Amino acid sequence: NIKNIGGMYFMTYLIAKKFDQSECLAVRMEPGKELAKLVSEMGRKYLDKGIQILTLSNPETFGEYKPYLFIKTLDEFIEKVDNLCL
Repeated sequence: NIKNIGGMYFMTYLIAKKFDQSECLAVRMEPGKELAKLVSEMGRKYLDKGIQILTLSNPETFGEYKPYLFIKTLDEFIEKVDNLCL
């Protein structure tokens, strides 16, 4: 999921971070309007459960969110975020 924008290539990762846990969940996503909508919807759904939803272009540069558990699919990512609420 690498997007070519004006000759530059971008990857975006959707991140879920539970405030009281050190590990974050991450899934590679296509940047764009659909991702922005998903971040907004998930943010509203999970914020009051203590889960921060955000996007990062390069997770390795953001040490405050390490370690990452990289998830292969969006469906699996959402399932694991739901499980953080338990």
